[in-house]
Amino acid sequence: MMKLRVYEAAEDSLLLAKHVREYAKNAEKILDMGTGSGIQAETARKANRKAEIDAADINEKAVQKLKKKKLKINAFVSDLFSNVKEKYDLIIFNPPYLPDDEKEDFNSEKWSGGKEGIEITLKFLRQAKAHLEEDGKILLVYSTLANPEKLIKEANKLGYDIRNLDSEEFFYEKIYVAVLFLKRHTEPL
Repeated sequence: MMKLRVYEAAEDSLLLAKHVREYAKNAEKILDMGTGSGIQAETARKANRKAEIDAADINEKAVQKLKKKKLKINAFVSDLFSNVKEKYDLIIFNPPYLPDDEKEDFNSEKWSGGKEGIEITLKFLRQAKAHLEEDGKILLVYSTLANPEKLIKEANKLGYDIRNLDSEEFFYEKIYVAVLFLKRHTEPL
């Protein structure tokens, strides 16, 4: 088995955390999928002391690192939703979203989202539907480097509405934070 490294918080994590603070306030059950450094789970905990917060990652090292902090966050190993049984009001996902590139070191499990950069995100969205409460929301990061038009089109086909909340531009890409909800959702965001 390949040794996985823990993804440390970067610009995309900080941009997402701004919105986690707001959306976590009213959620009773929160899942930080692919928790990595644990920044989103920790941000959700600070924003809502009463919420039940789960944090999942394929990397056992990331899970152990978060457990050591003793923040009343239920951290566990899971390959996306393979070990998730619950439904959530809020699911947070900052996926690896860079496309595979033979010339760069983006083929790392920390960054590679697949050939186009959206394959892991689409797999997540297919599985997330079974774990999202009827009025639940997903906070998701995506990049202009990873075929965003196709991602949005496929998310719509899967039954999600997607709305961009924020973005940050860098010299090589633009990163977005979006909120997704199932199309049957009728309440205002």
